[in-house]
Amino acid sequence: MNIGYESTHKQKCVAGSAFTVHNVSPCYLAEEREIVKKDIENKLFEIFYKYCQT
Repeated sequence: MNIGYESTHKQKCVAGSAFTVHNVSPCYLAEEREIVKKDIENKLFEIFYKYCQT
């Protein structure tokens, strides 16, 4: 997978201080996005399954 990234920058003011927030998101093709989504779902299932066992 060849992954490009989309970057956004926002300025936020909190309690009189200014902060710059840099957000970087991967840009996937539709097929790649589905593969990554399924992979994340499987990993989350493995993590939380043990908490659902009775």
